[in-house]
Amino acid sequence: GNFRSALVSNYLLDISWFVSTFPSLARCKELIVVHGQGGHPGANENIKRALIQARGTQQGHLLVHAPPLPIAYGTHHSKFLILIDDSKLRLIIHTA
Repeated sequence: GNFRSALVSNYLLDISWFVSTFPSLARCKELIVVHGQGGHPGANENIKRALIQARGTQQGHLLVHAPPLPIAYGTHHSKFLILIDDSKLRLIIHTA
């Protein structure tokens, strides 16, 4: 779809797969990506770089964030998308 805003939350995010599978989401005018790979050096920069490249000359808001996860196991890490177009909001929860 043609979404104007998206919030993508996924603990482990394969950004190459995401960009190639969901190019329209990567190019949303407002895109927020929350991931759990903050402990991996350069993860935020790699994700942001891939999204900037996928977005091309698209202007808009892009935020990539890795919240602090104080312990390796037992941390709540929901996987969901919130997608907004001109007439509706879609919530997709894909946590198993």
